[in-house]
Amino acid sequence: MGDSDIHMPARVSDKKRPAVIPGAAQGARKKLRMNEPLIGPNAERYCSSALASGWIGVEGPHVKQFEKQLARICGCSAACAVHSGTAACYGAMKALGVEEPSHQVLVPSFTCAACADAV
Repeated sequence: MGDSDIHMPARVSDKKRPAVIPGAAQGARKKLRMNEPLIGPNAERYCSSALASGWIGVEGPHVKQFEKQLARICGCSAACAVHSGTAACYGAMKALGVEEPSHQVLVPSFTCAACADAV
């Protein structure tokens, strides 16, 4: 978290850097920033705890608790966390039975490559 990292939200106590508004254009070229992370103190605590425990993959107590809570919220018997959006899209295609070359899948024209890669 260096001072030059414009992608990290400013802390409340950080007076030398203006607050970063997620999605706001930054710099001289004013590029539109996509998928700006918004990480609050609760997420920071969970990340610190996970790093300290050594569990930073798709296993571990935080992930298992997340899967249980998600399954409960969705009314399912189980949920499965994966390591990336591409893996999630690929798993959704498999779960829906999209496997044949004759199947047609629509993807947005303005998106990341992961949507089409999963198909």
